[in-house]
Amino acid sequence: MEVCTEKTPEISCKNAKTEKIFSFINYSFAPFADLRGTFLQCVQGMVVEEVMRKLIYFTMASIDGFIERSDGNSDWVIVDEELHLYLNNRERDIGAYLYGRRMYELMMDFWPTADAQSNPAYVVEFAQIWKQIPKIVFSRTLERVEGNAVLVKEDVVTEVARLKEQPGKDLEVGGAKLARTLMESGLIDEYQIYIQPVILGSGTPMFPAMGQTVRLKLVETHNFSSGVVFLRYQCAD
Repeated sequence: MEVCTEKTPEISCKNAKTEKIFSFINYSFAPFADLRGTFLQCVQGMVVEEVMRKLIYFTMASIDGFIERSDGNSDWVIVDEELHLYLNNRERDIGAYLYGRRMYELMMDFWPTADAQSNPAYVVEFAQIWKQIPKIVFSRTLERVEGNAVLVKEDVVTEVARLKEQPGKDLEVGGAKLARTLMESGLIDEYQIYIQPVILGSGTPMFPAMGQTVRLKLVETHNFSSGVVFLRYQCAD
């Protein structure tokens, strides 16, 4: 809903709360057009900050910083009932998954039918949560995707920047290659890392080599009985 006239900045309200704010400003400052425009410009940044979705990089990693072995095997990852239930609760707050081709195919290999198999209740619960969340797959080689997934072949950075500006729950990216592109573009706001109590020695690094430094601040930790440690970082101001 646009509340600004031709003499004031055009601002599209993103949700009911901001819609009420701008309606109040337009009504209260109606007799003072110049002042109204100035005031709207001042609060515009606050509204954008409120509705901007966060982009979260989620990963499981070894102590020495690898997310998979050189052969692609991930049987070293501990995801027991305690950790799964913790993940289930967090994943409910995700608005969409961002995958590259490999991550998409990996997830599709198991989770679409996991709730129809004889799996533990916490695995079934995650499958049901995962299936309901939209997936955005970035690939120039895939011809089609299934379910509630959308295939994007255009510029990744432009599309993700556009998604972040839309109202909704936070976005989650999985996979080091796609995450690297988004990190280098300054689009990732938060890092959620589950450190596994194992040293792999080699494999796919959690953070591929980049030509820049990213400073973070630790905002949350959680220890699991299995020895897994959850670390949540946000980009430092």
